[in-house]
Amino acid sequence: MGSKELDNFLRFVTSDDRTEGSLRIEPGFDPEALEADAVYAFIDAKAINRSYVDGDAIEQLVEQAGADSEATHEAVVARGEAAQQGRDGGFVWQEQVKTQLDELDKRIAAAKCLEETGASPDEADDDNGVDFYAQSAFIVVRRGQKLGELVEPTEGVDGVDIFGNSVTARDGKKTDFKLDRSLTCDEQGAVYAAISGVLETTRSSAKICDVLHVHGFVDFSCGNIDFPGPVVIDKGVRDRFVVRSEKDVHIRELVEAAEVHAAGDLVLDGGMAGRERGMLRIGGNLTARYLDGVDAIVGRDCEIAKEITNCTLVVGKHLEAPNAAIRGGRLHLAGASDVGQLGSEQGVETVVSLGDIPELSRLLQTATELIPEIKQRVADTQEKFDSLSNMVRKPTGAQAEQLTELQFDVCNTQTLLDRVQEGVQAV
Repeated sequence: MGSKELDNFLRFVTSDDRTEGSLRIEPGFDPEALEADAVYAFIDAKAINRSYVDGDAIEQLVEQAGADSEATHEAVVARGEAAQQGRDGGFVWQEQVKTQLDELDKRIAAAKCLEETGASPDEADDDNGVDFYAQSAFIVVRRGQKLGELVEPTEGVDGVDIFGNSVTARDGKKTDFKLDRSLTCDEQGAVYAAISGVLETTRSSAKICDVLHVHGFVDFSCGNIDFPGPVVIDKGVRDRFVVRSEKDVHIRELVEAAEVHAAGDLVLDGGMAGRERGMLRIGGNLTARYLDGVDAIVGRDCEIAKEITNCTLVVGKHLEAPNAAIRGGRLHLAGASDVGQLGSEQGVETVVSLGDIPELSRLLQTATELIPEIKQRVADTQEKFDSLSNMVRKPTGAQAEQLTELQFDVCNTQTLLDRVQEGVQAV
């Protein structure tokens, strides 16, 4: 059998990109006709560039086929250089933010499952690993926080097929991920929050909103809120949920037995029914339709439209409730008040304390008790300084350092004493 007859038993197959070629030897050939030269001649006839032919692979294939001519034998005998495709650009989230996004996806999936089964979130926490109270549905970021990196595309590197032809590589595409002015990007591609707020993302964009707008209730659908900016809630706040803001809060419907903490002002259009478990801690002004069963501390003015019932209410400045009735509970007012009705015909105990703020009184007592101790510390430190100064005319380096420390301590302690005394006098 000649080489031509041998060719009938040889099959050469190339990969899709023609950078790899395989030779298959089918059974039935004459073993004596199978020689490496005959295989090379077959390959040459295919116009394969010899520089990409793997001679060792051919020798090994011929040896294996010669030992067993009744079986099919195949091997890769030619390799070019595959093209290296360029990598597309993109956006990579910082690990902490990515974890929050993953947890948010998990929360959404768990909530959907509860909706389908009709189960209560309280009952389902152990099963789905989601605490619907503590785990918020919002990702809150702080100004200056690193959020991720923009990745630049890379250029492709052309390859060569086994026929010696160039294989064109594709360059990576630039990302279409969009950042608005609430985010900044440095020269290295690192992306930071330009403002504090809630992070809003899509597949192709990210932005930060400095106002958190909850379009429904604060309940299992969104979890507790802890936000650095203003918070607006279109509905109300359900039992046991907590809302915290470092600025103002505006709630348009009823607040139940929940907690609301606002460093700024709080507006309760629908009032609050706390059932002796509700809590308000307000740094600024409070404006509410009514309060019922609430423990509230208001840093500045408090304005109530309808009634205050069975509340413990501390107001740092003025209480404005000219059309409201106050029934039961305790009121501590630091400033003037205008109240429509105080107490009730049923004789419910209603205690009003004017010019007395419990927390302020405790602080005043503590500060007053501290004044003698601070004075004694000033005197003791001054005595040590004077004694050391009189003992040595030319202090060593260590003594000079000790004198400096004592003098610094005297100045700082005296400053502290002056501030405490000024504060006590102001109160």
